[in-house]
Amino acid sequence: MNSIKGFAVTQTNPEDVVSNLETCCLCGARLRFSHKTDYLKMEVQEEAACPDCGVKNKVANFILQ
Repeated sequence: MNSIKGFAVTQTNPEDVVSNLETCCLCGARLRFSHKTDYLKMEVQEEAACPDCGVKNKVANFILQ
């Protein structure tokens, strides 16, 4: 394992990373994402929820570029 700036770096397949972000950590179902865009503030709020078990992720805020 290599180290960059003190963090361990592993070779990870990009498809595996996307799959981990899109699946529920409890039941493994595909998450449903909702986005709210505020064009005046140039922000997007993203929330993910699992339709099977009801788990919701923390709302993430992103800046539009």
